[in-house]
Order: sequence, then C-alpha cells, then structure tokens
Amino acid sequence: MAWYRKAAAHDDARALNNLGVKLEFGHGCEKNEVEAVKCYRRAAELGSIWGMYNYADMLEDGRGPLQR
Repeated sequence: MAWYRKAAAHDDARALNNLGVKLEFGHGCEKNEVEAVKCYRRAAELGSIWGMYNYADMLEDGRGPLQR
C-alpha cells in the first residue's frame, strides 16, 4: 500500500487504479469505496483504460460520489 500511495501521489495512473482496487475490496487496508472511486476517477483522467472501466463500474452500481 505504501508504494501505491507514493506513486499515486505523483499521478501515476497505474498506481492510482491499483490503489483503487485495494481500497474498493479492502485488500491490505480498510475498505473505502469513496476513496476508491476518487482513485479510479483520477486514473481515468490520466488516461488509464482500467481506471475508466473501474470508475464507470462503480458509478453504474451507485457506489461512490460523482464529484471528487
């Protein structure tokens, strides 16, 4: 988690998406869907196809806020 957070802080799209996955499902951390959707959204903004997919999936299911 520490390395994903460090890379995400530097706008690494892959790290942001992976951090979102961990937060969404509680892998190695406490589950936090609100933070997960923020990570997915930022990854999507940076061009990550998986970030776009995961962000859309959470919004479609009504999980996470629409705003940052």
